[in-house]
Amino acid sequence: MTQDPTFKLDPRLAETTFDWGLAAPGLNLRLVNDSRWPWLLLVPQQADVVELDDLSPSALAILTKQAAILAAALRTVTGAPKTNIASLGNVVNQFHLHIIARKPDDLAGAGPVWGHGAAVPYEAGAADVLHQALLGEISPVGETT
Repeated sequence: MTQDPTFKLDPRLAETTFDWGLAAPGLNLRLVNDSRWPWLLLVPQQADVVELDDLSPSALAILTKQAAILAAALRTVTGAPKTNIASLGNVVNQFHLHIIARKPDDLAGAGPVWGHGAAVPYEAGAADVLHQALLGEISPVGETT
């Protein structure tokens, strides 16, 4: 997957997330700035991608593989027994895949995290600590796992 030079990240995603760079070529990794849930986004850096089926078969394979790698790393780092992986797009039309670490006793209980109260931004440095912990759990881009 390569980055489309006409790609522009939706401003709502840019305003509410930290840019963690590339999860794979052409696939941006972001952290939602809500410390209540470790919540990642994968955003294909291609213009006009609204739905999963707008991706090429190779881009879809890369997205799926990276989502699985990140979900496993997120569970390891957070101790969460479950990750929710979803694409909603009811507010932001640009395709982005949510990967959220969930625990039975988290604030949303068995319900969805989106729309549940107000976001609690990460304290200074806390997002970086999470980022470094995740990096320690995943293989460098391009390595097979």
